[in-house]
Amino acid sequence: MAEPSPHAQHQALAAAASHCQGTLVLADDIVGTESDPPALFYIGGSPPESDTAEWWRPNFSFYQQTLTRLGFARLNEVASFTSSVRPGGEIFTKRILHAHRV
Repeated sequence: MAEPSPHAQHQALAAAASHCQGTLVLADDIVGTESDPPALFYIGGSPPESDTAEWWRPNFSFYQQTLTRLGFARLNEVASFTSSVRPGGEIFTKRILHAHRV
C-alpha cells in the first residue's frame, strides 16, 4: 500500500475548505510552536506494523500558511484534548483550531 504524500494532505484540506463559508474547525496532532517555519513531519516509520494512525504531523505555521492561501483570514487555537490510539494505546494531544474566512 502506498503512503499518502504531503500533497494529498493539502488536497484534502483544500477540499474541506472549499465547502466552508464561515469557520472551519480542525482537530489535529500539531507539533512545534507558532513561531516555527511551516512544516510537515514524516512519522510513518519504515515497517508497516509500526503505523498507528497517520503518516504526517503538521505544525501550526503549516496550517496558518495553507489556510491563508485557501482564503481564511484568521487561525486561532481554541482548545485541546488528550486521547489514545487503539489498539496500540499511544497517547496524543489534539489541538483544536478555528480558521475564519475573510
